[in-house]
Amino acid sequence: MAGFKAVAAAMLLVGMTLAPAAAQMSEPAFFDAQNPGRSAINGGALTPWGEAQAAQRGSPASAYGAMPPPASPVCARYHSFDPASGTYLGRDGRRHACQ
Repeated sequence: MAGFKAVAAAMLLVGMTLAPAAAQMSEPAFFDAQNPGRSAINGGALTPWGEAQAAQRGSPASAYGAMPPPASPVCARYHSFDPASGTYLGRDGRRHACQ
């Protein structure tokens, strides 16, 4: 009787450990969440987005995201300089393009 209980307990433990592993393989959404850029349908192959990320991985521009180029020293002296548009607010109240 004690041997039967030990075997039953072992089977229960094996079943508890294999169930999450089987669920990981059968749930594409879980696989996609754990492996971004890989396809659960194609056996873990890289998706086009994953290939683009892998190509950019060694690029210095992708280290902290794309940063805008520094403003020219001529335009940086204006406190109203807007680097997004490349313009500054002139004394006439209008925005002027920086050269």
